[in-house]
This record gives sequence, structure tokens and C-alpha cells, in this order.
Amino acid sequence: MSEISGICKGRIIVWSRLRGAIQKCSLGSLLTGRTLLAAGRLQDAERSLRNALSLEDTAQARVTSYDTLRKQRCGEEALGVLESASEAVSKKRHLREAYAGALLSAGLLKGAAAAHEELLKDEPEDAAVLNNLAWVYGQLGNPEAIGTARRAIQIDPRNIPALDTLGWMLVSQRSPDEGIKCLRDALVRDPSVLPLGCGACETREQGRGQARVADGCQRPRILGDESGARATG
Repeated sequence: MSEISGICKGRIIVWSRLRGAIQKCSLGSLLTGRTLLAAGRLQDAERSLRNALSLEDTAQARVTSYDTLRKQRCGEEALGVLESASEAVSKKRHLREAYAGALLSAGLLKGAAAAHEELLKDEPEDAAVLNNLAWVYGQLGNPEAIGTARRAIQIDPRNIPALDTLGWMLVSQRSPDEGIKCLRDALVRDPSVLPLGCGACETREQGRGQARVADGCQRPRILGDESGARATG
């Protein structure tokens, strides 16, 4: 951790020396914002990212801005950054994934369902999106929830979040034998899925930039998380 912190500090020093040129360049401001975000300097990151967006509207800048504002607990403002993208940028999958994840995080389940359904129109075999949609369907009482989770596992049998989602759905719908088998498979592959009671909880897999949010014990994966690379399973 100290090594990473040292790298971030070194980058900040370089960016500071080149500040004049960077402020006139959208990409430079974006990279500065990302570096400041990684260093935990959220307000400075926000200013740099606002500058990046004033120079050029890009999906990368908007998603990073969203993540920065979210970490400052500015939920509505963060969501607004994604919603106010230009028409061209709003069609970028990276931003659409972030928006679907933002709706999910905000508990706007009907909107989250619609956003995930739209993502599947382009990539119908995206197991991560299917898992999230299955979880949302479950919360909404949609009878397609279990079938959607099964489809995610058929596409990616090693998808741990999908195994977890399906397991808890089956247990809750009085199919404990199959449900427990799914949960056992998920637990063997990743002990972090072990529920700590049945209250709402959130865990983050630090090395993979993958967030999971649980209501009860089912955990969707938040899409478009700028803190790390997109991962499945």
C-alpha cells in the first residue's frame, strides 16, 4: 500500500509541474483526476475532472467523475453526471454500464432493470450483466429471476456472484438442496461470499476492483466501477 501511495505522490508532483499545459488538455486533466482519485484527494480530483469535461465530453471522464462524487457521498449529483452526457457519449457501453450500476447502487430497481436489459441487447451473453439483472428481478418479484441467473451460469459456470445469487434465490423459494449446492460451490471458490448475517452489506474485492452489494445475502456486481478493471466471476 505504501508503495502505491508513493507512486501516486510521484505522479502528482509531475502533474503539478505540468499543470498549465495539462489544464488545456482534456486527456491530461482526466489522467490527473484519476491519479488524485487513487490518492484519495477527492475534491482535487473532482475539479480536475470537471475541467476535463469542459474541454471534451468523454465516457471515461464522466465515469471517473461519477466515481469521485459517489465516494464523496454525492449520490444525486453523481448520477446526474452520467445522465447529462451528450447523445454520442451516452451510447458508449462503458458509460451505459456505469449508469446501470449507478441505478442499482441507488436502489432504483426498475430503472436498473431497464438499463441492464438494454445492455443485454448488445451483448446477450454478458454473464455479469445477467447476474445483476437476475438479482434485480428477484428484488422486484419478477418470475424470470431464477432463469436469468441460470443463464448467467450456463454462459460462465465459474461466475461466483451468479452462483451466489442463484443459491440464495433457490433457498428463499424453498429449493434448499440445489440452493445450498450453489452456495457451497461459490464458497469453495471464494470464501468472501460467506454471508455475515442477513442484513444489507457491501464488500469490495480490492485486487479486482469489483464491488458487490447485498440486500439480504444476494450480491450483484456493480458495473462500470472506475476503481479497477472490469472483471467477471
